[in-house]
Amino acid sequence: MINHIRSYFVNRLIDRTLPGSELQDDAFQPVTQLPWYLVAVRNVLFGPNPDFHMLNYRAAQLVRIWHTTELSPLVTHRDSRITYNPLANAYSSLQMFQPQVTVSGSGTVGLTGMDSEPDWRGRLQSQWSFTLGSATQITIAYPGGNVWEVDVEDSSVRHFAIPGTGFKATLTNFEVGDTATIRLLSRPVVSASQLVERISNLSEEVLAQLFGIDTPRYDMYELVAARDVWLRQPEPLLRLGAAAMALAIATEEVR
Repeated sequence: MINHIRSYFVNRLIDRTLPGSELQDDAFQPVTQLPWYLVAVRNVLFGPNPDFHMLNYRAAQLVRIWHTTELSPLVTHRDSRITYNPLANAYSSLQMFQPQVTVSGSGTVGLTGMDSEPDWRGRLQSQWSFTLGSATQITIAYPGGNVWEVDVEDSSVRHFAIPGTGFKATLTNFEVGDTATIRLLSRPVVSASQLVERISNLSEEVLAQLFGIDTPRYDMYELVAARDVWLRQPEPLLRLGAAAMALAIATEEVR
């Protein structure tokens, strides 16, 4: 199957219009009912409810590790057809992580702060719509229909916190009825060593199941090789690559 390991690592049908999306074989179908131990590992790598950007971002990190280290034979062991460039990363541009602002009217919008570790949620993309409903009240609409009303001072410059986030916005020279929309991608901040530490802190049973220890999969070539790297190598990037490789292989095996 084309891009075999990457497809099972992501384990979702991807929107090809988004940055970092790669070809998926027509035969690929995600595994929708994963066992609890694979869910635990995915939660560390992607967050509990990842969006497509999080999946593509993490996949871009991992394929580079896979293809440039001793793990490379495992990527093509089941199918050698690879269509992506493992050294390319659509998320390497800083411009992608700059706010995109649309304003109706002559006012301006500023945004400060940062998302406190988007890795935990797995949601890199945020969007908010602001409407100045009155001189002292702003309506904030989130995707999905959630709405907040925020009180502000009657001033040409209105500062307010965006509820549920680490961001603050500033509306300058807005008139009543003016609207603005901010779209933002937050860059993941957890390092490879931190991800490895979190995987290591999962239960012994999770790790045993992940690497096929004492299960019918214990002698599978790819899992044995990935387990060897995980146990032998001190380098966090290699250990992270090994755990992610084991996740992809084990995901396919539980179909």
